[in-house]
Amino acid sequence: MAIDLVSLIKQFLTPDMVQKLAATLGLDATQTQTAIGGAIPALLAGMAGTAKQPGGAQRLAEAANQQASALDGFAGMLDGSSQAGLVETGSKLVGSLLGSNTQTALSSAISTFSGLGQGAVTALLGAIAPAVLGIIGKQGGAQGFNAESLGALLGSQKNAIAGALPSRLGGLLEGSGVLDGLENVAGAAKTAGASAKQYAGASAAAAANAAQATAKGGRSWAVWAIPLALVVLGLWYFVGRQTPDAPPAERFVNKAVAPVTTAPPLLIGNLDVAQTLTDSLGTLKTSLEGVSDAASAQTALPQLQNVTAEIDKVGAVIGNATAEQKAAVKGLIDPIVAQLNPVIDRVLALPGVEALKPTIDGIKAKLASIAS
Repeated sequence: MAIDLVSLIKQFLTPDMVQKLAATLGLDATQTQTAIGGAIPALLAGMAGTAKQPGGAQRLAEAANQQASALDGFAGMLDGSSQAGLVETGSKLVGSLLGSNTQTALSSAISTFSGLGQGAVTALLGAIAPAVLGIIGKQGGAQGFNAESLGALLGSQKNAIAGALPSRLGGLLEGSGVLDGLENVAGAAKTAGASAKQYAGASAAAAANAAQATAKGGRSWAVWAIPLALVVLGLWYFVGRQTPDAPPAERFVNKAVAPVTTAPPLLIGNLDVAQTLTDSLGTLKTSLEGVSDAASAQTALPQLQNVTAEIDKVGAVIGNATAEQKAAVKGLIDPIVAQLNPVIDRVLALPGVEALKPTIDGIKAKLASIAS
């Protein structure tokens, strides 16, 4: 079976480890899990970029080989004074391998993405970096990696890394240098940017139409109608846009720069429900599009589990929504689910992908409940 570094790292960093890490750093457990979920593919993307630089692959190979030997003791280093040493070592590794400017940009983006402070994210990256490198190193076996074999491994992971990166975090990292190691990103960004301009006029017109319609329907609905029109049009652009021949790296960039990332918020409590649904449904579509057989289904499964966790956040607050907010959420979900259903049906008809069905069915049930 092909190596999938993102899945291997996520499986290694168990929920118990994340809880322990959050507790000893004094961080919120949910925000910590969100941050780590984005940090894993982002760190790998940064390392893929380093591997393309002169001498970069050799430095990565040496670090990965060294951390592989310490991986068995990683869990024990999450407690007390040992954790402080782990964070310090890991932070130095990230800075030396990615460069201080890239390290700062990465911490800043994950801070915005997760809601954790930038200092907390820097510590978190330092804590998990040795595990990321150690798991990479383990793939080299007893002989370890040299520059060529390490570069080849990271090169083979680029599409999977791009597909695993949450869309909102990808947008925050655009132009930072962190994503330079992912092929086709620059060219696809130009294409997606041009498409975004094309749809800007349509979004503005839809907002104007929504404003006219709400004049007859009452002021309370008007609060949500215009943002909803923009969100739905943005989601229609992203989910409905047909890109069957684009490699996953290109599809990731389309996610990152699509207009939905700038849609007005639909806040229920402290959760931006519109953004959360936009990110999770976008990740769902991208993950499912990459499924063609049993192996790719296993690769997609952790991503679908992340989607489930994001949708659960919406489910946890929807009971506190007003009638107008619930109507707005329903109007956002229903047309997107209708367009996703054919994609889901195609995937579930494939042989060897049965492991995905419980998770997909769960996602559909949760969305139906939220929209009811």
